[in-house]
Amino acid sequence: MAEIAIRDLQRSDYEVLSKIIDDEWRFNMYSKKYGQEIATFYLIQCANGSNVAKTLLVDGEPCGILILKEMPGEKVDLSEEYRNYKESLEHLVDTFEQCERDMDEFDRVYNEFASKYKRPEWAELGLLILSDKHKGLGLGRRLIDEARRCASERGMTGLFFYTDTDCNFGFYDHMGAVRIGQEDIICVGEPLTVFGYYLEFKPSIE
Repeated sequence: MAEIAIRDLQRSDYEVLSKIIDDEWRFNMYSKKYGQEIATFYLIQCANGSNVAKTLLVDGEPCGILILKEMPGEKVDLSEEYRNYKESLEHLVDTFEQCERDMDEFDRVYNEFASKYKRPEWAELGLLILSDKHKGLGLGRRLIDEARRCASERGMTGLFFYTDTDCNFGFYDHMGAVRIGQEDIICVGEPLTVFGYYLEFKPSIE
């Protein structure tokens, strides 16, 4: 039986997790040579300023990540790493600028969803991802359960997030999340639909 553990994100996790992110979200379409580096930058960008950044391990190998934001309490400070990675990618010029423009478009849509629907008692699910070979094994639910535990400890009653048609958004439907909006955008020159969701925690039965 596989040994499953969840612990705080460590720098030693970056390489494996950025490969998972690159495979899922195709940062290599911006640059075949530097796609994984861009994915690492995205990982650091998501984790910087978060309240919770956790790595899921299977038999000691990183295979997923959970990031939560917009909650009371201490925040993860990766600002120096963020600056260093951004500077290391700026030589890509047009490629990196296109990536940042696409990320800005995601942020614009998310902020529109949040301004209309997000409640202050909901944490933001900043990132949840699993490697392809570990999907369908109940590990996504394990990460959602961890998100609920961490958020509930800080007095939050639900999660608010966005996803898109490049992801397995059906997983969130299956988890009971409620879709509250959608918008079509262009990302890496291709059409994409972005969905807004919330997932409220059901009271525990003692």
